[in-house]
Amino acid sequence: MNDPSGVGAGARGRSTGARSRRKGAVGEAEAAAALGAVLGKPWRRTAQRWGKAKADIEPCDGGVGVHVEVKRVGSLLKRWSCAVKEHPLILGGELYCCSIDNLVLMLDQVEIPRVCAKSSTVMRYMAQAVRDAEDGLVPMVMCRMDQGPWLVCWRYDDDDRLTAALREAMK
Repeated sequence: MNDPSGVGAGARGRSTGARSRRKGAVGEAEAAAALGAVLGKPWRRTAQRWGKAKADIEPCDGGVGVHVEVKRVGSLLKRWSCAVKEHPLILGGELYCCSIDNLVLMLDQVEIPRVCAKSSTVMRYMAQAVRDAEDGLVPMVMCRMDQGPWLVCWRYDDDDRLTAALREAMK
């Protein structure tokens, strides 16, 4: 039967909007835990209120020079998820990408990236991170497919600034 409100109902009667928000909240919590484990300091979800431009996650002990946008998707990252399994760093268009497990290795800036086709999906996520980032913060995207590895993506032009900010976050 059609829903006259125009709002779809998901499993167990929950709206698809509520399911999407829950998936986003769970993804943000997972991303915060993964980034904290890799960098050696805890990170947390931030309060998301009415579309205010704020990073999705941040270090528990205060600000760092990075704006992190977190996305979980069904299957739109398959090419990049496979590529980072074969090579620690990829370059798609003007974006670098690595798996979360290789992030600390990337901070040494010695790895030569494998060139890969750019991802319009990740480009959209990065555009949002750039729009939402406060002045002076480096935009970074953490994204993953369901049951896939966390990917960390940043702009080629921000490589040195991101490296410095993440090293500072590790202190």
